[in-house]
Amino acid sequence: MTASILGGCSLAGTHDDSKPACTAGFDIGRAAETLGSADRFFTEYQNAEKRAEPVRLGDITRAAGWSDDWVRMVEVPPNITERDLNRDAGTSENCWRGLPRGDGSDHTVYGYYLFVKNEGGPMKTVPVQSVRWPKAVRVVGFENRRALAIDTLLLPDHGGLVPAP
Repeated sequence: MTASILGGCSLAGTHDDSKPACTAGFDIGRAAETLGSADRFFTEYQNAEKRAEPVRLGDITRAAGWSDDWVRMVEVPPNITERDLNRDAGTSENCWRGLPRGDGSDHTVYGYYLFVKNEGGPMKTVPVQSVRWPKAVRVVGFENRRALAIDTLLLPDHGGLVPAP
């Protein structure tokens, strides 16, 4: 089941009194594990790092028992704006709830990885599942990319994995 997605919500940094506040958009922090277990994803990612061999991101999710009903993974760091997330995810003015925020203190702040799929054509993507960074640490390296595809090749690099150039 895909999470509810409603348009018509105002984007962060804009103000339009004709649009309602975001109350029913995709909730990053409360998304169901539609594709599979977040814990199994991170376990399989760590296993791939230990093997120190090239691997496709989709092979990691399949090893974790996930379905292939996604096309791209997007990083959702603290303080990302709705506008930037919509750009990175390829969504069109999607309404987002539960975006991670930094509070300016020494408190631990979490981020997420958002998985999206094509729906209604290759140019329209919708959110499917988000997984919170374990222990407030980015696990997946994006190397200045906005998103990684299901077929992105990850290469061993100093004990971790990075996307192939």
